[in-house]
Amino acid sequence: MANMNQCNIGYSNYVPYYIIFPHIYNLKILSLYFYNILALVVFDGN
Repeated sequence: MANMNQCNIGYSNYVPYYIIFPHIYNLKILSLYFYNILALVVFDGN
């Protein structure tokens, strides 16, 4: 149990990077995907 606590304390320093960075990365991918679909819909409409 002491080992688990040490791991959790060491891991807590890296948690913000693992939570925030992939979230920003996913938002970039989702926005590109959304704009591609939007362009397809607009060009289909025209």
